[in-house]
Amino acid sequence: MKVFTIRKILPDGSLKIEYTGRLRKRNRDYISIDTGWSRDPLDLGYVVFERDDRWVETFYFDRWYNVFRISDRSGKLKGIYINVTKPPLIGDGVIEWVDLALDIWIRPDGSYLVLDEDEFEKLGIDEYTRQMGLSALEELKGIMSSGKDAIFKLGD
Repeated sequence: MKVFTIRKILPDGSLKIEYTGRLRKRNRDYISIDTGWSRDPLDLGYVVFERDDRWVETFYFDRWYNVFRISDRSGKLKGIYINVTKPPLIGDGVIEWVDLALDIWIRPDGSYLVLDEDEFEKLGIDEYTRQMGLSALEELKGIMSSGKDAIFKLGD
């Protein structure tokens, strides 16, 4: 399978992180990449990312968010991490996405946390980007209010 370089970009244009993954699926709506956590454990308080966790990262061509389905090394779902973003730029073997700070963590039981709303408000982004980010958050809340089945179709 084709290898992609994924670049997470901050709103100011600087590179936050770069890593690679393998193409899982591509259709007219999105591209999915298999990646993994290769760094030291990171405890966020609501989940611990550990070495060899499996990540399936889904980047929608026209949506203002991406969806990361995270499982442990045995394949047990840890949760779904959703980043509110600008739509990605996808080139030959490269995916770049601009992180807008707003995130959602969905637990395996379907409950969720909205994260970093204060960071989003401090970004200093233009009004159009701000409104699109807030609209994406509302769209996601609507999906989550539809129930667990709708939630876990995200990123599938």
